[in-house]
Amino acid sequence: MDERDREYCQQALMDGEKALAYYGQAGRQWAQNEMAADAIAKRIESFCEYVDRISLAERARRPGFPWQEIRGMRNRLAHAYHHIDVRIIQELLDVYLPRDLAAMRAWLAEDSSFMVAAASEKAEQVITARTTTILPADYFDRLVSAIDHADRAPRLARAAKAAARHRRIA
Repeated sequence: MDERDREYCQQALMDGEKALAYYGQAGRQWAQNEMAADAIAKRIESFCEYVDRISLAERARRPGFPWQEIRGMRNRLAHAYHHIDVRIIQELLDVYLPRDLAAMRAWLAEDSSFMVAAASEKAEQVITARTTTILPADYFDRLVSAIDHADRAPRLARAAKAAARHRRIA
C-alpha cells in the first residue's frame, strides 16, 4: 500500500470508529437525537469519501471489499441526506461498518508487517555493506609476503642492541 492510500485508509478508519463511538454513546435511539444522527451520518459520509479515494491499484488487491456499495452510500449521504432510510444506517452501524473497519485494520497490519520485513532486509544489506571490507585480490598475498620477508627496521635494531647492553635485573 502506498503512502497516500495508507493515509486514506487511516482517515477512513478514524471516521468509521468515530461513527461507531457516537452510535455507542447515543444508543439504539440515536435516530431520535438530531445531533447524534447528524454526527453519525457525517462520519459515515467521511468514511465513505476516504475509502472512495483509495487508488484503483489498491482496490484491485482487495476484490472482496464492497467498494461500489461504499461509494453509493457516500453519494446518498452527500446528495440525498434527508431521504435516507434510518434502517439502512442502523444495519450499516450494526453489521457492515464493523466488518469493513476490521478489514481495513488488517490491511494496515499486513502492510506494516511487510514494511518492517522490508526495512529489516534493507538494514541487513546496509550493515553488511558497511562491515564487510573488500580488498584487492592480491592484497592477502602481499600481506603474507611482507611477513615472510621483513622490511629493514634500523631504529628497532638499535633499540634491541641498546636493550642487550643495558640489561635489567629482574
